[in-house]
Amino acid sequence: MKVSQILLLVSALQIISCKETHGNKNTPEPNSSPRHEKIVTGQQIQKTKTEEDPGQASVQETGSIWNGKYSGSFLRLKDETADPRAWGQIHLHIHGKSATLSIDSYVENVQKKLEILSESKDELRLKDISDGKSLTLSKKSGTITMEGDLMESIVGISEKYEIEKLSDKTYDEVYNTVTSNGRYQ
Repeated sequence: MKVSQILLLVSALQIISCKETHGNKNTPEPNSSPRHEKIVTGQQIQKTKTEEDPGQASVQETGSIWNGKYSGSFLRLKDETADPRAWGQIHLHIHGKSATLSIDSYVENVQKKLEILSESKDELRLKDISDGKSLTLSKKSGTITMEGDLMESIVGISEKYEIEKLSDKTYDEVYNTVTSNGRYQ
C-alpha cells in the first residue's frame, strides 16, 4: 500500500468517525428548544433612530441628496490661463454626516475633513473640524456653487466656485482628465 493511499484511508475513517460521534447537525437535540430569530428591516431601524433623536432624521433623509463626489476647477493664477498649472482642482466627497475637501493647484495641495452643520434640498453647510471655518454649497437652477471663509482661507480670494456632482464619470477619471485648455473636466 502506498503512503498516499494510507493517508486517504485514514482521512476517510476520521470523517466517518466524526459523523458518528457528532450526529447529524440538521436534527435538533432532544432537550433543546427551537430558537426564534427576529428579522429587523432597514425601515424599522430608521424609525427607531428617528424616535431616539428626531433632529438626526432630517439630516439623514436630506443627506442622501448631497452624498456623493463633486468636482470643479478654478483659475488660480489669473494671468496664465493657457498654462495648465494655472488651474486648480476642487474635489469634495460627501458621505453621511462628514465630508472631505481636497484643493489641488500649483500653489496649494490641501485636504480638509469637514462635518455637516445643516442641510436642506437647496443648501448644505459644512464646517472644517480643525479650525471651524465654514463652507456653503448652494443649488440653484441645476448649478451647484460653493463659497465660504474656508475657501477664502485656502485660496486667498472670496469667490463663488462652481462644482458639479459626478454621476457617470468616476472620481479618478475626472481627477486625471485634462482638456486642451488645461482645465480638468
